[in-house]
This record gives sequence, C-alpha cells and structure tokens, in this order.
Amino acid sequence: MREFIQKLPSIISVISNKGAVGKITIGLFLFFQPLIAQEQPFIKTSGINFTLNDKPFYPVGVNCYYLQNLAAYGDTQKVVDIFREAKQNGVNVIRTWGFFDSPDSANPAVIQIAPGKISERGLQALDFVIAKAGAYNIKLIIPLVNNWDDYGGMNQYVEWLAEQQTGKRTSLVENQKWITGAGDRKYRMYVTDNLTHDEFYTNSVIKGWFKYYVQSILNRFNIYTQTFYKDDPSIMMWELANEPRSSDPTGGIVYNWIQEISEYLKFIDNNHILGTGEEGMDVTSAPYSNASKFPNWMFNGTSGISFSKNIKLSQIDAASIHIYPESWGMNSSLTNAWIIDHSTISGEKQKPLIIGEVGFRNNKSLFYDVTFDQTLKSKASGLLLWQISFPGNRFVDAYSFDCTTDPAICGLIKRYSSLFENRDTTQFSIPKSFEVIQNFPNPLDKRSMFTSMVTYRVQSERFILLEVYNVIGQRVTVLADHIHPAREYWILFDGNELPSGAYFIMMRHSGGYSVKKILLLR
Repeated sequence: MREFIQKLPSIISVISNKGAVGKITIGLFLFFQPLIAQEQPFIKTSGINFTLNDKPFYPVGVNCYYLQNLAAYGDTQKVVDIFREAKQNGVNVIRTWGFFDSPDSANPAVIQIAPGKISERGLQALDFVIAKAGAYNIKLIIPLVNNWDDYGGMNQYVEWLAEQQTGKRTSLVENQKWITGAGDRKYRMYVTDNLTHDEFYTNSVIKGWFKYYVQSILNRFNIYTQTFYKDDPSIMMWELANEPRSSDPTGGIVYNWIQEISEYLKFIDNNHILGTGEEGMDVTSAPYSNASKFPNWMFNGTSGISFSKNIKLSQIDAASIHIYPESWGMNSSLTNAWIIDHSTISGEKQKPLIIGEVGFRNNKSLFYDVTFDQTLKSKASGLLLWQISFPGNRFVDAYSFDCTTDPAICGLIKRYSSLFENRDTTQFSIPKSFEVIQNFPNPLDKRSMFTSMVTYRVQSERFILLEVYNVIGQRVTVLADHIHPAREYWILFDGNELPSGAYFIMMRHSGGYSVKKILLLR
C-alpha cells in the first residue's frame, strides 16, 4: 500500500485528463493525502509559541515578496541564490507573495488573469519557489491577496466587478482618495463612482471569487514536489492578506471577512496555521498600556481594522504585526512598546506573535539590532526583516538590503537566529547596578546620521525614566518612561532635529540616577 501511495503522483500526471478513470484516481489520491502528510512535520502552535516536532520554533528571517516573479521571468538561479544565501545567514522563514492579480495575460508572473481564470504559467513559478524552500529547509509565509494596489490587490477584484456590471474596467473618479502606507504603498478608496475598496470585504460575488482563488492555491499540485500545497510542510503559514485595511472605523467589515474566509480556508486545509497579515492597528486604545504615546491614528479606527478583535477569532492561529517606525512617527522607545503591547495582548489569547515586517530606511543595522534584541527578550515569537535583495535587483525600495553591501545586517540575522534557537536555555545575566552606558557612536555626526545607540542597565524591576537634556538644563526628549524588568536594554537616540552641542542622557529611578555626556557635531 505504501509503495502504491508513493507512486500515485506520477500515475496522476499521466491519466488525470483521461475522463472518469482520471477522476477516480485523483479521488483516491485525495483520500490518501492525510496519510502522506502525517509523515512530514508542519509548524504548529502551542500557547504563545510556534512548534516544530513538538519543540519551540522561532521564525527569524526576511521578506522577499518577488521570488515568484523572478521564477516567472526565468531568473530561477537567482531564486536559488537567495535561498542559499538566506540559509547561510541563519534564515529559517521567508515571507513571499502568493498572489498576482491582473488582466495582463502577457505577463508571465500573473497568477490570476480574471475571476476563476488561473494562469498555469504563474503557478508553476510559485511551484518552483515552494520546491526550493523545501530543498533548503526554509519555511514560507504566504499572503493570498494584497491590500495595496501593487500586484492587483483587492481593488483588482473590485475592478473586475465593475467590468461585469458596466462593461468597463474602471471609471474616472473625481476627488479620488488615496490611502497610503509605509514605503509608498497605496490604494484607491474609490475604484469607481459607486464601488469602493471595501467592496472586496462585503460583496458576495467578490468573496466567491476570492474563495475560488483560495481553494485553487490550497489544492494546487506542485509539479516539482508532486505534493498539494495544502499538504506541503515547506509552507509555515498562510496569511489571508497583506496588511488589510478598510474605511470602517469599527473594524467590523474586516473582522467579519476574516471570520468567513478563515473558516473556509481551514475547511480545505487544516495542516497549516493561519494568520491575518495585519499591521497591528486598532479601533480602541483600551488594551494598550502605551497607547497615549503613539500617533492617534493607530488606535482610533482610521485604518479600519482591530488587532485586539481579530486575534480572538478561533481560526486565526497566530498574531501578526508590522513595524515601520520612520513612516509611522515612532522612535526606538515606541518601537519597543509596540512589540511589548502586542505580545501581551496575543499572550493573553495564548497565541504566538510574529513581527511579519520590520523596515528601516536609515541606520538599518543599529535599528535592527535594537529591535531584534527587544523581540528576543519579549514574548514575541519571531521577526522578519523587510526585505532582502541583491545587487542589480529591480524589486527594491528604500528598506531593501543585501548581504554584499550590508554584511552587518546579515550578520545580525545569523547571530539572532542562534540566540532565538537557544532562547529557552539562554540565561540573560542580571546587571549588578543601575546605570546608563556611554552611547555609541559618540560624537553623533554625519557618518552616524546623527543617531546613536544608548545602553542602560536595570538591576531589579523598577520604573525607569530615561531623558536627554541640553547644557542649559532643558529636557529635549524622553527615551523611556515605564517599568523595566531587570536586564540590559538598548535604545536609539535620534539627534537629527537637534543643533550641534553637548547633551546629557540621564537615567533616573527610585534609588538614584546615572548620567552620560553626548556630543553632536554638524
């Protein structure tokens, strides 16, 4: 029986198009698939952890959204090179697109040409990516649709609906409203005069089209691995969307959509864990201890999505947030608070938290070092940088890095991959004092882009106030003001808005204070 099951994929490739016999054989293969899948390990969840073979699994890796595009355009060796380099630098997870929605049938990378019309050419490219991930023992996180207009996205579905209703793909919309995100991502609020971006979540026809796409992907039979996607352990997790947003200030329409689509997806595929792919915004500040320090739009419903509501849904296995501090007006302290608050909320629901995207445009290695450290020492389960690249790559943005020109970043990935792997056995030393350490680099100048890392030590749990003063005693910024468990902390001081001169970092607590001098030279 075992030999027969192992031979079924090759049998199907011969007779799957030969009428009833082919249908019967496919039916037998579908019946025996759970037996095959059980022999290979899938990433699961246990409380706040991801697990692999019943042991904690910590995702440390990168985003590389364009892998399917490279394969479709014939750059398969570059796909292999990316996986090889990622593996050498300790990456165990890559997040990459599982969608490309466009009527441009001439583009070899398009996966869905029209509702219900899936491109075999586009899917074979995705087959290749998934096969190579398995070959390098790297897990994939795959979102199934884009919130933004890039690669078609949700608005492409709305355009298809408009075309069905009027015979036209789009109509000109006066006073168009653009919703923007990090890295110049954007989508049109009004697709036509009568149809908005929100139709994707609420229109029954569009939801039917998307469900068809979901089942087409899950039931895809990989020509390279001879395995259905839904049975392939190289896929760590599906995400329903990349950064879903809406205009509903209650977050209700996205919540209802997530509930409906997650139940549908899980009915087809119960092997893989499922996430929402969201950024972490909310419609209420109540669950967030640091909410008052963040920009108001992050918790007032402006983004039309609620992290704290969505994480409660039974079919959502893992929490997701993204971090773009420069675009969102967040300093290093708020970045840490963003991680802490969301990990606390997901921990209360006993679900792991993954930081699916984190991107910095400037001083990347400094910021990533601090963010990796905070993630490691919090309850978050993993972190993926946006995004790995290579010299001459056309799929680049301001956040891209590559190991040739940015070896420090890839070195950080490798170091923290090892630290996460040993997270449960590593004993973090408790400092012997309360003190702030001399910042590095010092002085701050053009070479450091006027940014410096500040290290401070907390001997026992205490409320810590970390401030920066100028030479006449005026406070210019607050770097931290919350209760700290005992350990060493790193935080970034950004002096870009300050004039040249001397400044003082003062760390205050109930038992005293510690001060260090900073020089800023323009």
